[in-house]
Amino acid sequence: MSTRTVALVVAAALASSAFACTQGGVVGIPDAATQLSGQQVQTVLQTGNSGLDQRSRTVLRSQAEWADAWTRAHALLIPAPAVPPLDFDARIVVLAAMGQRASGGYAIEISGVHQDGDDLYVRVREVRPGPGCGMTMALTAPVHAVSVPRVAGTVRFVETEVTRDC
Repeated sequence: MSTRTVALVVAAALASSAFACTQGGVVGIPDAATQLSGQQVQTVLQTGNSGLDQRSRTVLRSQAEWADAWTRAHALLIPAPAVPPLDFDARIVVLAAMGQRASGGYAIEISGVHQDGDDLYVRVREVRPGPGCGMTMALTAPVHAVSVPRVAGTVRFVETEVTRDC
């Protein structure tokens, strides 16, 4: 690699890291946004084997929407567990489903929730297996849902994809 190529690669890396820092450390999240604490963000559903076979990012604002999502997520279980009640006057649920995958080794995580005024920014991290990873040969459909304080504004999903090194 030439000296000029190395200099260009370093300059590009510095420019992209400077941009990320101007966005609260995460591209797509405003500087003024504050991260909600663990007590404010509660996992209500997380599994690698859901019945949600389509990729989705969903905001659930009622017990009926939550019951529908819960039932679809547990479609592979007989009998399905009872739908846990949630206080939708004070909270909402944000759900991230990865969709069906042909093997194990995949995961999805809501890794943080930030609030800026009436808006929420939900960080979603998708993990994929890298080359050479050993994994199960079974259909999987990872999903993660969290309950957060209700907001009047918009909920935006900020995506990150990671390939796991094995």
